[in-house]
Amino acid sequence: MHPPAVAPPRPLAQRLSLETAPAPREPVLLQGRRAESYVRGLLRLLEAARFNRSFPDPAPVTAVYGFLGPRRNHYVLDGVEVDPRSGLPTEAAVTRVQLDAAAAQTVVDRSEFVNPDYPRLAKGASRPGDPRSLRAYRYAKALLEAPIPGAYALELGLRGVDPEQDTAYFVTRVDRLDRASGVFARYTIRYSHRDERWTRPRLRLLGEDLEHAEEVAQGVACASLRDAEIAFLLVSELEGVRVESVTRGCIGPLIGEAADPPPALAPVLEKHPDSLALALAHERAALEVFEDRDGDPISPRDRDVLSEELVAQLDRGRADLGFGVARTCKLVCSALCSEALQAGLSEIGSPCVVHPHD
Repeated sequence: MHPPAVAPPRPLAQRLSLETAPAPREPVLLQGRRAESYVRGLLRLLEAARFNRSFPDPAPVTAVYGFLGPRRNHYVLDGVEVDPRSGLPTEAAVTRVQLDAAAAQTVVDRSEFVNPDYPRLAKGASRPGDPRSLRAYRYAKALLEAPIPGAYALELGLRGVDPEQDTAYFVTRVDRLDRASGVFARYTIRYSHRDERWTRPRLRLLGEDLEHAEEVAQGVACASLRDAEIAFLLVSELEGVRVESVTRGCIGPLIGEAADPPPALAPVLEKHPDSLALALAHERAALEVFEDRDGDPISPRDRDVLSEELVAQLDRGRADLGFGVARTCKLVCSALCSEALQAGLSEIGSPCVVHPHD
């Protein structure tokens, strides 16, 4: 009897697709004044936060979250669903606003065709007792003026070319709502691509060259999933691609009454139940990070919910590629709870910085 053949190890992307995901959590539904108060608090934190280019553009994020407030959506939406993992509006809630924005021009055109007086009637603020058709018209008009983000945005840049090595160097930025964590994130991937096409010393991304570079960038974007560590490994599986670094900047999670409290801050939140704080989490997986540094006690690592077998595969992949991961985080919160949050973080030795706002 022959011993059983040893199955070849599956690529990481395939293994991750087979990994059983944690059971989805029931969203927390906020309605009426609670919904309005929640959205206002979130918008104040977004306005007070300072973002660099590692994070998504805050204007579209602020716009889509803002329309989840009853007054801003003219009482058309039935409250706001909050993801207890992230403390932020659910993917379904965000998608609803995105779909409404896509259909807004049609709603406006149809309404004005049925009643040409709508532009005059729609002036002023809505009240819950106004006709639904009029409130829907006002909501659609407001959406047309707002920078609502799409499902994802991709930006491709050429950094240089080495014709002797048939290699071009790129940076790709991807903005998306990260389904695994429930937060808006920007992935910035610096990589090289080796291909016989990249043989000219003065390369300009035009025509077929641009199409080919965009195809590679789309593959990079599709592989940029989960946290920076796993994204680095997934992108590295693409043919001809050598990754230098993956940076992920996340707007969230939001720490508050609708979210599961981070274990590190649970004692502080028990004493200050009305605290509301927005985490700006930053991760960088790079060849030039020689040892792991974890300064984020708020955001969970994706490896912590994977099987031991898959974690071992992550470790082998990291050893082969030779990169490290650095994680940092800062919290934006009201001045009323900033000292308590900073004290709680200091007690556990976290370098996480708290930025209070008035």
